[in-house]
Amino acid sequence: MQGVERLLTVCKVLFDERLLELRREHEALKHKSDALKLKVFWLQHDDLRFKQHLAWANDSSTGPNCYCNGCYWNGRFDYSDEPKPVDPGIECKFMPWF
Repeated sequence: MQGVERLLTVCKVLFDERLLELRREHEALKHKSDALKLKVFWLQHDDLRFKQHLAWANDSSTGPNCYCNGCYWNGRFDYSDEPKPVDPGIECKFMPWF
């Protein structure tokens, strides 16, 4: 029986070493996978697309609007459900988001 116990001990050590080796390989593959995902992300979302999204956010149709005379003539006037007159005396509240 002592020979079987020795064999069991040796097999456990070899199995533990193989398990650690597989874990290291898995971590290395995971790191490569994350790097590739990041590279694909930046290929899909380059700086030109980022600038385009910033321009859309500052666009008058989606950006913040007000009812002043300047916004009326610049096309940033808020055409909501209830019509409001252009008020030349109020201060402009329009500020670009970015």
